[in-house]
Amino acid sequence: MSSFLIPKKKRSIEESELNINKNSIKENSNIEIKNSEKNKNSLLMKRNSISSVVKSSSNETFRINSLNIKSLFCEKLEKTIKVFSLMDNNISKTKEDMKLIISDYEDSNFFQGKKIIISNFGIENGLRLLKDGFVFFGTCKEYKGVIINDIIINSDNLNIKRLFVIFYKDSNYYLKANLDKEDIEKDNIYTYIKISKINFPISKRRKNFFQIGNCVLKTEIIENDNSIKIEVNTYKWRKTYIFSPFEIKAITIGRNENNTIYINEKLVSNYQCTIFFDSNENLWFIVDGFMNKNSTNGTWKFCNEKVQLMNVNDYIKIGKSIIQINKFNSLDK
Repeated sequence: MSSFLIPKKKRSIEESELNINKNSIKENSNIEIKNSEKNKNSLLMKRNSISSVVKSSSNETFRINSLNIKSLFCEKLEKTIKVFSLMDNNISKTKEDMKLIISDYEDSNFFQGKKIIISNFGIENGLRLLKDGFVFFGTCKEYKGVIINDIIINSDNLNIKRLFVIFYKDSNYYLKANLDKEDIEKDNIYTYIKISKINFPISKRRKNFFQIGNCVLKTEIIENDNSIKIEVNTYKWRKTYIFSPFEIKAITIGRNENNTIYINEKLVSNYQCTIFFDSNENLWFIVDGFMNKNSTNGTWKFCNEKVQLMNVNDYIKIGKSIIQINKFNSLDK
């Protein structure tokens, strides 16, 4: 039902004159519209869009087109539902697409031939019975009455409650060792990831440990000038080197005497690894081998901070044993 504004000059009439019927209001309004050329267009447009009239206490009249509002609201709601529907579809397609398979490598017998499958939700039937995206590995099930690990690693030589954790964050899988500070200070460090041909950044925030053969490299970045401090520990001798990025761009380490750091140990390759400074990234990097040729026994990074599992196949060394992590897409046939 349409309603019309009563001009202000007609509002001053006496109260008795206001009690006119609806038909007379329509007639007077139509006459007013016809006689008012100035407001003709605007009034006609408003009449077409009016579906209800709300009058406030201050006698101001607000016209609300409930049909148009409802139509606009439904249209926006429909678009929103479509957007969220598409998002849900995309999420459901990718939620569990990328998974990890963890298994023993070569002579390792941690998992006794079993394969462990990890998704971004965690693991099915883990000992903690939680799907929180974290999978803990250790040598014991409980500590002080609380289940702390999902997977038990069978080893008589290790006595670490939690060795490492694998978790999913920002569409990537990460691995981090779980050790007490006392273990690190005593060099009782067990969880290493193998560095491949990918340039591996050396953290500025903390000390980095690398295992080469039967030796340990400990690196630390000096904040003042980005110099790198490298300590070599062969368990027979220790030696510390400091290199400035303004003086040297690449540091080679190995058993060949031509290397920047010469280590005469049988299990160290002639050219074991290379450490170099990237001025564009303002970072030091380490890569296994030299000139695209890998070392024999590999260069291993201690996971004292989270390390992204970047390769299709990653290798984790725990003590002297190695496990393999394979990344695969569950949608692939």
